Amino acid sequence: MSPPRGGPFIQSVREALSALSEEQVRTFLECYDPKTVASSLEGNLMVIFGASESPGPLGMSFEPREHAPLFAIIPDEGGAELESLPQASYAWRTFLKHVVTGSPLPSIGELAMEPANGTIRASLKLEARGAVVRNVDLWYATADEAGRPSGEWIKLRMQDKGAGTFYCEIPDTGEPVMAFATIWFTSDGSDGMLTTPPRGFTP
Repeated sequence: MSPPRGGPFIQSVREALSALSEEQVRTFLECYDPKTVASSLEGNLMVIFGASESPGPLGMSFEPREHAPLFAIIPDEGGAELESLPQASYAWRTFLKHVVTGSPLPSIGELAMEPANGTIRASLKLEARGAVVRNVDLWYATADEAGRPSGEWIKLRMQDKGAGTFYCEIPDTGEPVMAFATIWFTSDGSDGMLTTPPRGFTP
């Protein structure tokens, strides 16, 4: 079993891994798998990845638990306004303030998508937990067979239904779509942004 060639391995690390047995290499890779490390962490976790990736980037999947992970989506080329540094900074600075001072962050539920009379209805449940939620937007794009965006990202404002529930409807073209929601909020005087992980949906 040879070390994976797709990642940015340092040559010295590659040479060291090459000297290990197949079982030792497998143990090393399993030990440093992001999913393995993340599941043992205490507190909230922020994961940043590109929206051109599949809904399960790096093979990460999380079971619902008390300390749910937080995600920031940074779309790549042609990927809407979130590509810019300021939006990424909003997400990072607010999360850092949460870690250092304990300022509140909204609790974000799973983005749900279901067919609804010729459209696709997207809904999201939020708990402000002391933050002031200002806007919730849905970003969606058509997806290819591998679950990666193949069309232009489109933004749609989600409506506040009350009781922390936001929803909107997007056209059902019969093609698979990928979507995620961005949540803009204010916490202890600071503006912040968090997102849901990308969600694939096939009508």
